[in-house]
Amino acid sequence: MKAKCVITPSLWAKALVMLVITCGPRFAWAFFTVDCGIVTIERSDPLVSPGAVSAHTHVVAGSDTFGPSATNAILRQGSCTSCDVKEDKSAYWTPQLYVAPSGAKGQLQEDIEAQGGVPVPLRNGNAFVIYYKLITDKGERQDNDDEKWGEIVPFPKDFRVLVSENMIKEKTKSAGTLFNHPLTYKCLGFGDQRDTEDFPSNPELCTVGLRTQLTFPSCWDGQNSDSADHSSHVSYPTGSWAGSPCPASHPIRLPTLFIEVIYKTTAIKEELAKGWKLMFPGMPNQFLDSGSPLFHADFMNGWQQDFLTKAVNECGITPCPLIQKRTSSCKKLDQSPSPPATSPPPPPATSPPPPPATSPPPPTPSPSPSPSPEPIPPEPPSGDDGFTLLWADEFDSNSLDKSKWTPMEGDGCEYGICGWGNGEFQYYTNMERNAFVSDGRLVIRSINEAQDPKALESFRSYCKGRCQVTDQACKSRCDSIKISSARLRTKGKFEVSPKNAPYQDMDIIKIQTRFRVTPGAGQWPAIWMLPSANEYGGWAASGEIDIMEAANSMDSSTSAIHYGGPWPQNVFYSKRASADVSQWTTVTYYWEEDFMRWEVNGNEYMTAQSGQGRTREGWYTTAANAPPNAPFDENFHLLVNLAVGGGYTGNVALDTALQALNEGSKQLEVDYIQDTILANNVGHGTTNVLLICSSMKLQQFATSLKM
Repeated sequence: MKAKCVITPSLWAKALVMLVITCGPRFAWAFFTVDCGIVTIERSDPLVSPGAVSAHTHVVAGSDTFGPSATNAILRQGSCTSCDVKEDKSAYWTPQLYVAPSGAKGQLQEDIEAQGGVPVPLRNGNAFVIYYKLITDKGERQDNDDEKWGEIVPFPKDFRVLVSENMIKEKTKSAGTLFNHPLTYKCLGFGDQRDTEDFPSNPELCTVGLRTQLTFPSCWDGQNSDSADHSSHVSYPTGSWAGSPCPASHPIRLPTLFIEVIYKTTAIKEELAKGWKLMFPGMPNQFLDSGSPLFHADFMNGWQQDFLTKAVNECGITPCPLIQKRTSSCKKLDQSPSPPATSPPPPPATSPPPPPATSPPPPTPSPSPSPSPEPIPPEPPSGDDGFTLLWADEFDSNSLDKSKWTPMEGDGCEYGICGWGNGEFQYYTNMERNAFVSDGRLVIRSINEAQDPKALESFRSYCKGRCQVTDQACKSRCDSIKISSARLRTKGKFEVSPKNAPYQDMDIIKIQTRFRVTPGAGQWPAIWMLPSANEYGGWAASGEIDIMEAANSMDSSTSAIHYGGPWPQNVFYSKRASADVSQWTTVTYYWEEDFMRWEVNGNEYMTAQSGQGRTREGWYTTAANAPPNAPFDENFHLLVNLAVGGGYTGNVALDTALQALNEGSKQLEVDYIQDTILANNVGHGTTNVLLICSSMKLQQFATSLKM
């Protein structure tokens, strides 16, 4: 493999330390990821039980042509894949995890089910996260000499493999440290839990989920795409994952597959409270010598082979530009062979996040909006197999659609928080020069009105025209304003939460936005949400959700939630993702009743969870008798604005902000905002979702998201 750059550790972490590329003399791992929803849950295994019902149920990701008789060629003939990289129509499958009474006996799945055992649901969305690590057997590089990299070859076109229990056992015996164990488990959401060889002793504490983590063998014999036992044509390296050579019998280095599968343990908290145990039934060899549970996984290559070859050769940076992520809407329509009558239906899947932690100081209070009448639910469109369109704006008219957006005006004083509670300099207007639609995009522009005496006089007259006749303090403030901008909201026109969606059986809200911002000292763009009726008290007892905000040089995107008590008893949780938001940037926000998740350009960087009203290890409100998921269980509305100055900008001086604006007005451009809602009852592998977007501007269309 040829590469010119090397990688150094970053602070982002999921199941392992994630890595970002820098050009320089140090080396670590390069990789790319494929995130997959569930395409089917069924008793099929085309490797071990071709053409027949398998010994146990498998959870499957990938091509919609998966089945008992699937081959590499059949997978590639699929009409879609549940993975977020469309060129990958491979199949990845793992056994279904069960929870069963502590006294349950037997190994067959039917035995466990007969004794009350039930499947453990996987998380919503990307239940599988698959890393393609580009690791050689030459150790960690100290320079960029191409000759020292060694070669990594792509998986052969007809490659298939089973990482069996015996293979895992043998590698575990020789692995030494837990880091080199092929199979580990991680309890998510209970402090900073380390990887373990065993299931967590108290899985009920894994409030964000239980993650299984399996490393595939990466050494190949160079001849066989498969073998009689589907395992012996590959081998693990002789020592650690990085820095150890392949054995002589298997000298060719393949990409190192690392698969995470995440189970939602909060869905089985009642069973766990009774002392029930976790297990993978139907596996005759399901424990290590230590008694720790075993797991297995299968992979059948369905990639577009030329694309895979290019990715292996060129993805020396993370994220790899070649790998273009997108939302998958794939589901398997044919569920044959059907499970036996004793087999329960596949489980629901719901998605979890880690607990809040401390982070950089948040913005100070935003205005506390007064209650507004409930919006009239839109009529569900006919057809589309039950899809529900909530709200859309294509930004393709000649002006801002005031039936969807309401401009807010002023300096915040009328809400009792002059400077919008943050020491900001701008005065928001309803003028088209500050908020308009152009070329299919919403543009919000901040302007130094003092550059033009006539414009400044008109601006201040506009301000005074909004003051009460006798309010001299208001008119005096108008004489000092210099910067105009805009702030829009959907309050009273579009308001939503997972609990209070306009239609029944809604489970997850997804909001995605694509935007860019002109850099400049003091510029503070934000796309965010506020509660529409402060049910639990003033800011931030009723919550605030920051989908994205940035400032000054626009070299990062920050997301946050604000909660707890009314100011100053409020608390917050936020994370910052490195991203050049002066270029087109996509931020995606997922909101379920008890969890939230944020992505930037397809990479997850922040998650948050509900404290369930019982713990400070998650969001909460101090309001008396509040429900478990408060304050984020009431309707919120969207806001889009471009502020100037304030605490989040580092309290940039007014003169500094004006000087930046003298170099030209700054603007926030919003290419699109998606508002997506998922139907409930997601246990059978498919969840309906309506996306309201296109790659360049907002459009209306329906699809389905594989869970």
